[in-house]
Amino acid sequence: MGLVEARIVARFDCFRGTSKERVARKFGVQGANVLALRPG
Repeated sequence: MGLVEARIVARFDCFRGTSKERVARKFGVQGANVLALRPG
């Protein structure tokens, strides 16, 4: 059974304030919160 709807509800910089922040920015890494619903 799959999902009937999925959407990104928030995006954020998951490496902000860490030693890997520069690398994450270079490659466009972002975190995301996803809301997904199952049928029924």
